[in-house]
Amino acid sequence: MADFMQYLTMGIEHILTGYDHLLFLFGLIIARMSKMSILKVLTAFTAGHCVTLALSALEIVSLPPGIIEPLIALSIVYITVENLFVRRLNHRWIVTFFFGLIHGFGFADILRGTLSAHFAIPLFSFNLGVEAGQILVLGAVLPLIWAYKQTRLDERLLLAGGSGIVACFGLYWFIERVTQQFY
Repeated sequence: MADFMQYLTMGIEHILTGYDHLLFLFGLIIARMSKMSILKVLTAFTAGHCVTLALSALEIVSLPPGIIEPLIALSIVYITVENLFVRRLNHRWIVTFFFGLIHGFGFADILRGTLSAHFAIPLFSFNLGVEAGQILVLGAVLPLIWAYKQTRLDERLLLAGGSGIVACFGLYWFIERVTQQFY
């Protein structure tokens, strides 16, 4: 039980301090999508990162952080560009699943090398912690976004302003993560 709680807490902390993952999620949910579409997109993200989290943490598939971290930053930029320039986001869940695969490698960094022969409970509880952290954040942010969308304020302001800010962070992190490899 101690292992379960330890890895659950690690998963929650990883999300709550993983600003790149949080901004990726924010970029997803500010888009012009229905509640059902948001649910599909978030489910696709979860499914994607669960796959690579397990495969990478168990050292079945591995990619170096020097590749993954810049790709995570670019996924943030891509989502914001799509928010601004694509009218219909009907198939966003497919793109989000792919980006979930990339983010899963980032989540797995914290677990790689710590799992013993009894990996199922730590892997499950860490993943559960990641999901719990996402639900906490989304539970706080989604009602605010939906409330904003119900006002007479221009929804494009939230979309353009929010996407612009998120894109700036994504670009900054991309440049930072690429240049760190050379210095």
